Amino acid sequence: MAVVIAAAVTACSKKTADDGHGSHDAGGTAFTHIHGLGYSSDGKRLLIPALNGLKVYADGKWSDAPGEKHDYMGFSMADNGFYSSGHPAVGSTYKNPMGLIKSTDEGKSITVLALEGEVELHGMSVSYRTHTVYVLNSEPKSKMKHAGLFYSRDEGKTWVNSPMTGLSGQITAFAVHPTQDTIVTIGTTSGAYLSKDNGQTFAAVYTDQPVSA
Repeated sequence: MAVVIAAAVTACSKKTADDGHGSHDAGGTAFTHIHGLGYSSDGKRLLIPALNGLKVYADGKWSDAPGEKHDYMGFSMADNGFYSSGHPAVGSTYKNPMGLIKSTDEGKSITVLALEGEVELHGMSVSYRTHTVYVLNSEPKSKMKHAGLFYSRDEGKTWVNSPMTGLSGQITAFAVHPTQDTIVTIGTTSGAYLSKDNGQTFAAVYTDQPVSA
């Protein structure tokens, strides 16, 4: 196996507003350091995690979501809310980094599920209906003893490692099937790969160009 996970878990800095991830402005709402986006469960609002909190687009207008302005990373929507990671807002009582967190009220409040104070999970994807969480871990943690792809079916209490056999290239993106959580797709600098066994093994489905989304 020749696979690199660095691209999906590169550390990020909170020191500057524009740190190389780009800056975007939409209707007076500034967006920096974006790590994902997704629709609310009713499909009426688009939620975008930025360096300075969660932004919401609805009825043709932008607004800030309620709650603290955390620096969300690994942002993944589910049918009961969203899962994420990242750094706490200035003045927050949460440990830095926040580990695996969850919100069921669009960021008004969050629940820390696991790994608080240990890791910022850049590379993360969640099965929309089953809520199985997949993460790309860059170094040993208390619940993940080495780097690699891990998944959890109990919101971070326990983790299973997937060896990613058959994968090649530097990982740039990945996604989990919304209802069949054994199905995972990964994009790399070498192409697109599909797994039907929780990431244990992958088969190439496209290898002509890099796949970034």
